[in-house]
Amino acid sequence: MKIAVMGTGGMGGYYGGLLRSVGADVSFIARGEHLKALKQDGLLLKGEGEEIYLEPIMATDQPSKIGEVDVVLFCVKLYDIETAAEVIKPLLGDNTMVISVLNGVDGPQRLERIIGLGRVIGGAAYASAHIEAPGTIKYKSTGGRLKIGELSGEISERIDTFRTICEPASFECEVTENIVGALWDKYILLETNAGCRDFRHRFVRVNFRE
Repeated sequence: MKIAVMGTGGMGGYYGGLLRSVGADVSFIARGEHLKALKQDGLLLKGEGEEIYLEPIMATDQPSKIGEVDVVLFCVKLYDIETAAEVIKPLLGDNTMVISVLNGVDGPQRLERIIGLGRVIGGAAYASAHIEAPGTIKYKSTGGRLKIGELSGEISERIDTFRTICEPASFECEVTENIVGALWDKYILLETNAGCRDFRHRFVRVNFRE
């Protein structure tokens, strides 16, 4: 199964890198200094007390150089969905599935409006990772998880095949019949955590002034 990662930031670099580390055929789409480092030096995944160095890797800012793939891990920011969806069109064959690894709840629907119905798989990422430096992804070694599911709720052959490919990697790929519910659960969790952080910030600021 040929995989392309659209957006090699924290999540894309983490999931794509771990899949590449166990032998999966993964190509990475990135830009700027991060892309330059990936092409020159490869990808470094830094966990807590462990490092995984991947070199050589296929990294580009032109999906046409990769060609059609079986899976696209779509890992961009919400505000880039429509632009990035246009960019990935050279990756799409008749049976390509696009796993929407996005925060928020309307990402899959926004993707479908650009690339068509039936291609998009919902995805909820449960991992902590970020670009520490160009070409380097820093992540917490606490066992990341990726929850995926068909928007229709069925357990399809294509989604089960992808789950099997993920088994050797050091993150759990969980298939759910209710990905829409999972996306809402994660959205509520993120909003709750954001509210708590804002409250703590205001509390500390007020008490400091007192």
